[in-house]
Amino acid sequence: MLAVQDIKSTQVKYNYYKGDYGSIQTNLQLVNWDDRWTGKAVNEMWTDLTQILEEHVNLHIPLKSERRKSGAKLSKKIQKMIRERSKAWHKYRQNSSGKNFEKYKQIRNKVNQCIRQEENQKRKRILKGFRGNPKRFYGYMRQMQSVKDSVIALKKDNGEMTKTDQETADLLSSYFKQVFTVEDTTNIPTVTQTVPDWEDTSLKFSTDVVKKKLQQLKTDKSPGPDNVRPLLKECATVLAKPLSLIFQQSYESGTMPDEWRTAHIVPIFKKGNRTDPANYRPVSLPCKIMEAIIKENLVKFWEDNDTFCNKRTTWFHQG
Repeated sequence: MLAVQDIKSTQVKYNYYKGDYGSIQTNLQLVNWDDRWTGKAVNEMWTDLTQILEEHVNLHIPLKSERRKSGAKLSKKIQKMIRERSKAWHKYRQNSSGKNFEKYKQIRNKVNQCIRQEENQKRKRILKGFRGNPKRFYGYMRQMQSVKDSVIALKKDNGEMTKTDQETADLLSSYFKQVFTVEDTTNIPTVTQTVPDWEDTSLKFSTDVVKKKLQQLKTDKSPGPDNVRPLLKECATVLAKPLSLIFQQSYESGTMPDEWRTAHIVPIFKKGNRTDPANYRPVSLPCKIMEAIIKENLVKFWEDNDTFCNKRTTWFHQG
């Protein structure tokens, strides 16, 4: 289900950049996760961890008011020159002499020249920062748009238009469910060639492996419904232990926390008629740490046992 949020000019959010992560790590080090989670199911373990982290976020992460930017910020030097230009203009208005106008014109031209130079320098710095960072480029282009993309009223099957944000979200949610791809597991090919058996019990989610994955996370990703992601990298040393326990329990039991099945869905417009739900695609950012560890172990197993097709590998490298 798509959640509807009111977008205002001022939003209160957690300022993770100024968080007291030292205090959070000190407090989490005191928790004995093995004793705390003895006999607990994986869903209980995850719920308990997120509740603890939420308490620490409320205590040690300050809030900030995020306002929409009204425009480009000028340097103090140019702001001072603009004040001098205003004074020269008022002086000319009080005494409309040619001398006063010439002085005002000189200051005005100098201000315009400095603003252009500053904008060019800023543009060069921005362009230089785009190298190897496409996310920053597209973010900048979205900021430069005078008309922001937003989901407007959509057309229902009966031809009527949605009237509320909740009705629009429900229509998109229904459409995304219809087009969701379900893999056919009833017709899996049978492998006739003998290959080494994969030992399920050999896969271990060690603390060191989980810690390494946490430290590689990108902090600019969406936090998701659990709001845990911003803490994972900053507190990787102390969170690696509880997460390794959760991953191991989830793998061995074949179950996962209910919260892992949910995500924030952002409808992105593709092309065509904006009133057609089919012209939007869903984008979500669920947690992928456990999946990445399983994938790496499987790929290593296949490579060690020479399971990959040599012909396909050769074609891949040549193509």
